[in-house]
Amino acid sequence: MMNIPKRKYHYKGADTASESRMFWIMVVIGIALMAAIIFLF
Repeated sequence: MMNIPKRKYHYKGADTASESRMFWIMVVIGIALMAAIIFLF
């Protein structure tokens, strides 16, 4: 897992739920993309 800075983590916690959801969606898309590239190539 990547180390998240405390300030950023705290900001995320104080932010809206939609922002956090968007962040996790991006993470999932990134992992799926990497898996697809490894699978195809």
